[in-house]
Amino acid sequence: MMADIDVLLAKLSFELVVAPISPEKLISDPKDAPVLNAALVADIDIIISGDKHFHELILKRPIVKSAIQYIEYVKNL
Repeated sequence: MMADIDVLLAKLSFELVVAPISPEKLISDPKDAPVLNAALVADIDIIISGDKHFHELILKRPIVKSAIQYIEYVKNL
């Protein structure tokens, strides 16, 4: 099973984005702030996370989905 995950991750495209320090507190867990800030700077469409702090966000973009929610979302496209 890990081999399948490694193959999937190797096929994904990615970009390194420097997470700016933001004076605004957009997310309740300060450890999640750099991830959210980088996502906002990179103008991404979706965050896939099981972290409850991301699911508490009320944002138009990026949308937040768990892995299972994302699979269902993609099936319905």
